[in-house]
Amino acid sequence: MTDYFFGRWLSNPAPGDEVVITGMSGRLPECNNIHEFRDRLFNKEDMVMSDDRRWSLNHPEVPQKIAKIYDIDKIDCGFFGLHYRQANTMDVMMRKFLEVAVEAVLDAGVNPSELEGSKTGVFVGACFSEMEIELLMKITEPQMMGLTGYLRSFVANRLSYFLKLKGPSYTFDTACSSSMNALEHAFKAIRCGQCDSAIVGGVNILLHPGVTSEFFRLGVLSSDGRCKVFDQEADGYVRGEAVACIFLQKSKDAKKIYAQVLHTKLNCDGFKPLGITYPSNQMQDKLMTEVLEESGFGPSDVSFLEMHGTGTEVGDLQEEAAVDCALGKKRQKPLLVGSVKSSIGHTEPASGLCSIIKVIIAMETGLIAPNINLNKIKEGMEGFEQGRLNAVTELTELEGEEAIVGINNFGFGGNNSHLLLRRFNKKKVNGGLPDDDIPRLICVSGRTEESLQEILDNLNHNPIDCEFVSLLHDLFSKNILNHLYRGYTIISNDGPLKSSVKFFGEQQPPLYIYFGQFDRSFKILGKYLLNFPVFKATMESINKYLLPKNINIIDTILKDGEMSNNLLGMIAVQIGIVDIFKLLELNPTAVYSLGKLVSAYYYEALTLEEAILIAAESPNFDEIFTNLKPSTAKRHNRYFNKYYNSLIKIETFPENLEGSLSIVPKNLTILNISDTSLNYKDFLLVENNTVTFLNALGGLYEQGHSLQLHRLYPKIQYPVSRGTPMISPLIKWKSDKSWYTYKYNSFYTLGESEQKEFQLTNLREECKFLTGHVIDGRTLIPATQYLNMVWETFLHCRRLPPKETPILFKNVRFIRAVMLPKTFYVSLWVNIQKGSGKFEVLENGSVVVTGWISSPKDVGLYRTDLAPLALEEDPTLVLEQDEIYRELYIRGYNYRQVLELLVMSVLTTAPGVYLKVWRNAMLKQPLVWSDGKITG
Repeated sequence: MTDYFFGRWLSNPAPGDEVVITGMSGRLPECNNIHEFRDRLFNKEDMVMSDDRRWSLNHPEVPQKIAKIYDIDKIDCGFFGLHYRQANTMDVMMRKFLEVAVEAVLDAGVNPSELEGSKTGVFVGACFSEMEIELLMKITEPQMMGLTGYLRSFVANRLSYFLKLKGPSYTFDTACSSSMNALEHAFKAIRCGQCDSAIVGGVNILLHPGVTSEFFRLGVLSSDGRCKVFDQEADGYVRGEAVACIFLQKSKDAKKIYAQVLHTKLNCDGFKPLGITYPSNQMQDKLMTEVLEESGFGPSDVSFLEMHGTGTEVGDLQEEAAVDCALGKKRQKPLLVGSVKSSIGHTEPASGLCSIIKVIIAMETGLIAPNINLNKIKEGMEGFEQGRLNAVTELTELEGEEAIVGINNFGFGGNNSHLLLRRFNKKKVNGGLPDDDIPRLICVSGRTEESLQEILDNLNHNPIDCEFVSLLHDLFSKNILNHLYRGYTIISNDGPLKSSVKFFGEQQPPLYIYFGQFDRSFKILGKYLLNFPVFKATMESINKYLLPKNINIIDTILKDGEMSNNLLGMIAVQIGIVDIFKLLELNPTAVYSLGKLVSAYYYEALTLEEAILIAAESPNFDEIFTNLKPSTAKRHNRYFNKYYNSLIKIETFPENLEGSLSIVPKNLTILNISDTSLNYKDFLLVENNTVTFLNALGGLYEQGHSLQLHRLYPKIQYPVSRGTPMISPLIKWKSDKSWYTYKYNSFYTLGESEQKEFQLTNLREECKFLTGHVIDGRTLIPATQYLNMVWETFLHCRRLPPKETPILFKNVRFIRAVMLPKTFYVSLWVNIQKGSGKFEVLENGSVVVTGWISSPKDVGLYRTDLAPLALEEDPTLVLEQDEIYRELYIRGYNYRQVLELLVMSVLTTAPGVYLKVWRNAMLKQPLVWSDGKITG
């Protein structure tokens, strides 16, 4: 009973404390984002492919068909601040999860900086790290950062580190139910106050066929590479890759809601007579029943059930029996069921989140994606046969504005999970179109120009959705660290008006605001700005203060022939612009005005009432300000007298504006509220009788000034309506570089050869000495470097200790030279035949060096006793170090730094003295002198 009451409490939160899904993103098989995934599901496409992106292997126990994601060798190191060594040794799961998790947060309309220091948890489901073995084998190379690259705990921990989160952070492994276990813990953590929000992920990447062969031997994989869920011919599943993520928040904090997490719960089969991997329909039935009862719903309340449905011979039968018992037999209407695995295979630890994403797509679009590969229901599934369960095989409507959907997710070790989601019921009004004609300025940022253009094109080619616009306003109201490009678009109900994209170097120029002579343009700008609520509210407040004087400032602005109050109208418009700037949180370095009044209002020396009454009662207030002295203040009206001490502190704009600009930074920007350009880098709000107010604001954003644009427009009530466009599919990364990613090499596993890859680059500290080996102007890899690589491979593959193992090289041939690139790395492979010891060093499949290597048992057979070194007494026959390398330089051998190993050479007998490292020097000495001439 205690468990029951705890479940009741979890599933019945106070208003505002409901746990909701607010953001999602993913890399699904053959899909770069959720939109592509939705379209492929709706088109009934099979996303399982047969290609060699992961391996090419003709093996009876390793199916070639698996479901794969794209670009596993990519990571935006610049955004995440990753050292290149860390990127090269980072597990693919971690690389892709970082990107997908940030996308999910952005999709919720949340700027990542808002999460810094917050109690946000990270809960990730992950099982196999199929890159781990390869990274462990490379850990002998110095400074490879291997542990932090492949430890599965770091999939969660690194995201917490990057986003500066203070909530729980851990990785779950319960086999195929890992991501749903992560969700269950996240749900309880939020409800119990351990965290306020949570990032929940699931990752699965397939790199090594060994794991797949083990599943094949278990008898759970399909023989033909198709996941035939519920079908008579079902004989197993297809393995699949996915990196998926959702963002959980409390409903009171949510700007967008995809679904409410009503309840989720776990149980375990325990001991089963038929074995640990045999599913238990009794425990699955028990779990589904408990979740419904604790959350206060019945079987008839469920509109659709996303089943675990893997396509295995036993698993589908057992789950169908459990679903029929818990739901099918207890309702009047057939229950719609399906499984996304028919389309993408089984993504194992990420499968729970893949099912959730499919369900959310149904809730957003109103359409349930169909199962594929289903021709005939498997015999013995009584729920289907007797019409209580109905598999969705065509696009089908999801019934109910607040439809409740169940999701099953089971681990093949006996861990079971069940989830109930409720559809968000807020429907869009008028398709999201605004009920006004105000053009929308949307400012956005991104990692590349292309990523920015993706967002702007989406906005420009679709009707305005004011809720979507408001999410973007909120999202980009603060700078996003490491976003290199900024831009904006202005859209109206008739289409786009202007777009711009610029590179932003994160050096924000100082901003000066200038209020100048504005009598010619204030009416044009005032009429335009009256469309904006904040400006109109200021004008209405001014009217209230001017009512005793029978002055209507809005009429002054709107009536072209009205001239009597033009000066007052100009001041009123400038004051209204001040209110807009303050509401946008535009923070200038300084504000200047030809008179003191607007500056005084900007710096809050005067209230709105004081400023407008001074302007209304004293038409010559500028002159009075200029000559104002304590002795003469009493002669002026009560407003001057009362606020003299405040006004005297406000600086007047210099009469010689160009002269004053010479003492401020040359890269400054001026926001010019006047009729005339200052012939400087300024933004005019009206040019050639055309209002450029929004263009000017967009230009300021491009220069690094963040704006609270959501305050400029009618307020949007959060959370936004169902069907508001997603943000995550629009996010693109700077992925112009590929990083090391393990690819299975069948040659390595045949047992006939020892093999190792070396990546040489002058970007690594331990390789920089190679830049000192320059011959004929080219930086070449030294001959002894190849031998050192062969030596290291020989010791590494045979697990031999370096210091105690003698090495013998024979018949070494250097076929060709290899250049060391300046900005990238060169990849060299060393192959050693186990039996003969014959080796090859290859670059791009082309042979560079050949020879034989061995470790002789009797070292004495190869030992040579060297005679004592006798230096010539005649100094003319001895070359010092600088003389040696001068002669070599003349002949094209430009050795530098630590490669200058020869200390001395004698011309007659050709002995040499080597310093510290002798392997490279021993090859230099023979080519130095023979009768005083270069010989080789």
